[in-house]
Amino acid sequence: MVKNSVSSKVRTVGIHSKCRCLAVVITLHGGFNLMLINVYFPCFETGQEYWSALLDCMGFIESCILLNDHDVVLILGDCNFVCDMQHAGYQLWCNLCNEYNLACCESVAQSDIQYTYCHDSLGRFSVIDHMFTNANLAGNIIAYNVVESGVNMLDHIPISCTMALPVASVTANDSKHCRGKGNFLHNILRWDKGDVTLYYHITGQLLQQLHVPYYLLLSKCDDQICAHMEDINCFYNELVNVLNMQLSVRYRKCVVTNTNHI
Repeated sequence: MVKNSVSSKVRTVGIHSKCRCLAVVITLHGGFNLMLINVYFPCFETGQEYWSALLDCMGFIESCILLNDHDVVLILGDCNFVCDMQHAGYQLWCNLCNEYNLACCESVAQSDIQYTYCHDSLGRFSVIDHMFTNANLAGNIIAYNVVESGVNMLDHIPISCTMALPVASVTANDSKHCRGKGNFLHNILRWDKGDVTLYYHITGQLLQQLHVPYYLLLSKCDDQICAHMEDINCFYNELVNVLNMQLSVRYRKCVVTNTNHI
């Protein structure tokens, strides 16, 4: 399900023959294409049937990535395996992740999720629902957690991921699977598209870690020369770098496209 405001921007690009995967492309601001692939992988069992079913899903995913224009890939759903190399299903899945440089969001976000699947009567609890995205964008994850709700009567708990997307085709030059853009893109910060509270919180923490040159308040310079100019500029640059770094992560940008002949 998607919001009505973006429903017209959603295009179905593929449905798995056994309905284990669904792939759509969502076109965001500036023509930024997000490929979203929802999966339901088979439960692990010994024998060739499991390997065939999982490989079939992986083949579908790979064909969607190769045959459709996109800027970012986000694969999510019930994977039925934990992200541990001791699990045979994850070992096989890692081959596709390595091929297309995908990272597991929960490992990058360092979340403390205890489980996404629970079966009280059997006493089974595990993290088998995951999200994977381009490794170069995994650092843009703002929040990654589960959604606890009393109305959820299922044995799976939904996961929620908040990510700052560049909303411009920044990955096009780095991936052979993404389309290029011929126009010049000029990014403008959108303060209404970010988390102001989180921005204040993170920047406040980072600014408190800076070394403040208090001695400058007590020092005096003669009329001709300021001996502390270098220290003042250094501290100023540190302040600006902290603020700019968080702006690039916490806020989306709207994109103004200028053609070459203008």
